[in-house]
Amino acid sequence: MAIVTSIQDEVSHQGSSRSPMHIKSKPLHSELEYEVGCNGVRFFSMEEVRRHNSVESAWLVVGDKIYDATEYIQIHPGGERSILRKSGGVVDCTEDFHFHSKAGKKVWDRYYVGKLKPAPGSVADRQWWQFWM
Repeated sequence: MAIVTSIQDEVSHQGSSRSPMHIKSKPLHSELEYEVGCNGVRFFSMEEVRRHNSVESAWLVVGDKIYDATEYIQIHPGGERSILRKSGGVVDCTEDFHFHSKAGKKVWDRYYVGKLKPAPGSVADRQWWQFWM
């Protein structure tokens, strides 16, 4: 497992032959554990997402995408409670995402963190050839 101390370290690790890669990072709010796919997308486990359910760090799950709404909590028109009650992946916020206007959805894009890693054994975790078995 590589320890990432800066964005530059992460970029240099992404070019390695191992994929996906396990990386530990120390962001502002906590230590994160994630995998980086060959296209540079960060994949987080639901366990990691569950840690982000407070005013200090609020992540929202929309399908398989993860958004960090922490900075937006204080200015959200629906109030901080509307974000906090769904943060940490307790519910899928796809319906909430589609509720927003086109401009509102662009705001979500600024807070994109990565994707949710499929749970081991789930249909999304299976390789293409396993569907024939």
